[in-house]
Amino acid sequence: MLLRACGTEISRCLTATIHRRPSRPQRLTPHFETTLVEQDFTSECRANVSGFWSRSTRAHKINSLERIPNSISLSEEVPGTKYLSTGFFFGLGPGFSTVKSCIDTHTRQLDVVPTDFVWVKNDHSIRRWMVLSILQSPGQESERLGIKERRDYSCAVFDRSGQVIAMRDHVPAHLGSMPMSVRAARQAMTLRTGDVAILNDPYNGGTHLPDITMVLAVFVADQPDEPQAFLAVRAHHADVGGLCPGSMGLCREIYQKGLRIPPIRLVESGVLNESLLTLLLNNVRTPDERRGDLMSQVGACRVGELRVQELFAKFGLGRTQQLAIELLDYSERLMRTQLAQVQSGSFSAEDFLDSDGFSDTPLRIGVVLHLDADARTAVVSFEGCHPQVQSSISAFYSITYSAVYYVMRCLLSEDAPATAGLMRPITVLTEPRTIVDAALPATVAEGNVETSQRIVDVLLRALSKALPNRVPAASSGTMNNLTIGGIDPRTGDPSPTMRLSPVAWGHALRLMASPASIRT
Repeated sequence: MLLRACGTEISRCLTATIHRRPSRPQRLTPHFETTLVEQDFTSECRANVSGFWSRSTRAHKINSLERIPNSISLSEEVPGTKYLSTGFFFGLGPGFSTVKSCIDTHTRQLDVVPTDFVWVKNDHSIRRWMVLSILQSPGQESERLGIKERRDYSCAVFDRSGQVIAMRDHVPAHLGSMPMSVRAARQAMTLRTGDVAILNDPYNGGTHLPDITMVLAVFVADQPDEPQAFLAVRAHHADVGGLCPGSMGLCREIYQKGLRIPPIRLVESGVLNESLLTLLLNNVRTPDERRGDLMSQVGACRVGELRVQELFAKFGLGRTQQLAIELLDYSERLMRTQLAQVQSGSFSAEDFLDSDGFSDTPLRIGVVLHLDADARTAVVSFEGCHPQVQSSISAFYSITYSAVYYVMRCLLSEDAPATAGLMRPITVLTEPRTIVDAALPATVAEGNVETSQRIVDVLLRALSKALPNRVPAASSGTMNNLTIGGIDPRTGDPSPTMRLSPVAWGHALRLMASPASIRT
């Protein structure tokens, strides 16, 4: 029986905010280099797919044209090989609020539902979409385009034990680190109804100081003392104080970077801690903007709380929690199935950062990837990496872990749930006090955005030896951030800003058929 699983409010997620959709349906916009021509979805559609995949230095063209009634079904044709695609994910353009997913072992079909509801046939569909539908925002009320338009934020839902069961993956550096923020908040305090914790300390659940995370526990009425889920919302803030505007300058210690916020309650029992907020705002260059972004995150947590509680009410607490367990197990099976298809062995790679910004010494990043197809496991061991340096280029373990999560996640189709289950078969090993696992007083702002890029390239290079036909060429290896600070002559107020310039990325057709696989 069809269930109307999630309404408009759920689809918009942790805040009803970022993306306003016009009521008039518009063209379905597939991700990756795909064009779709349709008259309407009650008649015949034609899907035209084209792209490249890489084998060493050769590129092979693929092209397929297929007629399908009432739905979209794609097949890829590669020289010497026939594939049936299960990995394409079509993003919805404005006007199409949801999709219905129906997957079998041979093909992927997506039926467009130009309404405000997700229709699902069975529990498998429920567990695929019920939580993902919560993750669309945060913040139409957000003050800053960096959050609102560039989408430099992440939202995630966690089960009652703190395992991530759904997470948007458009900011790969957050993939593995968001659970660490929830863990840090849970260890630092007992979250009660109405509490919202805030943190940004890289040494206690964070990534780099501009990324501020909010954590909220979700309760149900008949069990008011036991959280049944957790929500986390992270956003990059344009300034958190410190020596340089934008809190991203070249520094030797984290104390020069900005304000370190340990896990602490910003909201307690539904009441905003104005004293704490004032303390935070007094230490940044743009307090009004920061207040707007912080309140947007609090609002995102609140709306997400309501949506999760609606799911509990609609499907029942026990059933929803069981579906979360099944979702974790399903993600694990997807990853193990992929690992069973790789070549067993140990594959090494290295690359270098040009310097630490103060000297001309290259900084080595080395990795050995141990793959066991029989055991369906992977061990990612970072070996011989340069010791941490007194500059912003070192990275914390959470960033390295996120890079591994991202690369391994890219082996799967985009509709694979981004949950804790994906990493169950994977072990990440690092050497302490190196540029991939720094310790105090290392400052890591650029480690989050620059070193993470190079870690990804090193991992892809090692992986290409096991999967030579599926891994893209190296990217530019840089985030290319430009931070500018000064005084606005119109107001006399500080005016920090950040600009990201597009750079070249390695093409990634066979790795994962989506732009998400080429944006780190």
